[in-house]
Amino acid sequence: MDCGNKMNGHQLKLIIKTFLLFFIVLSLLSLSACQPTAAPAIMPSPDVADETPVVEESPQAQITPTEAANTTLSAQPYTSPSGAYEIFFPLDWNCSESGEYRVDCQPPDGKANITLRATATGYELVQPAFEALVNAEVVYTYSEKKAYSEISRETDEGLISISAVWREGEIPWQSEDFFTRSGAGAYQLSLSAEQALWEKYAALFDEVNAKVAFHPEALSGASIYAQTRKYSAPDVLFTLEVPTAWSRYADVASIENTQLEGFLSPDMHAAVQVAVYRQGSLIKREAKAFKTLEIMRKLYGYDLRVSHDKALPDGRERLAWSAAQRKVSGISFFDSFGSSMYIFSIVWDNDFEDMYKTTLDAAVNSFGHE
Repeated sequence: MDCGNKMNGHQLKLIIKTFLLFFIVLSLLSLSACQPTAAPAIMPSPDVADETPVVEESPQAQITPTEAANTTLSAQPYTSPSGAYEIFFPLDWNCSESGEYRVDCQPPDGKANITLRATATGYELVQPAFEALVNAEVVYTYSEKKAYSEISRETDEGLISISAVWREGEIPWQSEDFFTRSGAGAYQLSLSAEQALWEKYAALFDEVNAKVAFHPEALSGASIYAQTRKYSAPDVLFTLEVPTAWSRYADVASIENTQLEGFLSPDMHAAVQVAVYRQGSLIKREAKAFKTLEIMRKLYGYDLRVSHDKALPDGRERLAWSAAQRKVSGISFFDSFGSSMYIFSIVWDNDFEDMYKTTLDAAVNSFGHE
């Protein structure tokens, strides 16, 4: 992608009436010349909530002095199949790959862990977008852990480290995550151990972190935001696979009788959105299309125009559309069940259609039911 040509064009005004965190929006007003300088025009409402790990009162582990881990690192680094990174692992640990861009390593007793993951982002993110990615990945990594609580967070340009405690079952663990922005990639190095053993592994973890090397040029041909998580729509109407690095938001107040949820890319140039409308009485077939357009125009602008309408074999209807004033386009699918109706949409800034097409198509193709 020619960054200079893309970024000097008209700006994104991806209007998702239900948005994310206020500080992200404010920060995006000062983007560099290699990214649009305008943030979405609609600020978050008080009803918009981002997804965060559940924080509970965490009992402190009884930590007794321990000796340093009696192990050394391999003389040769492990190299990702993609070539995107190199990392030195302890000699006696068990390691496994999860695709080309993730590797996990544990000692034989399973009481510690090292994970390294690379994410292709298409181009180098500016700091606010990088921070949005980090927040989303922390949610994905720790949302199912018990009593998650951050000890510290240090933020620098292109680098964020987060120390935290949490429980695996009833056993307290401690972790440190290092997020690095490097070229058109973002890396997450996660180091964790049972809290009582943290000091034992601290020096080893420091050595692993000091020696890791990133090669983001190897991500140039990779699918962006390829790691996904399963999302279940309200009322479990359907499921989707959405990128783990995209921030989740929700809104129940902006449109009457309508629950809005979705996932927003870190740079705010693309989104996966779901609207569920509940009428309280049977939604008749002839009213379904009318209500769909009414909701979509409230979300994306009253100049929204449908360019293609197709009935699908499974009963859904597919709409291709654009909103010229806000310079966004999308594809929406809608259907009704009794007194409820849903609209599932993929949305992109027109300048970023080519960049996000594969990622958004993957979300469309993942549509399914429990």
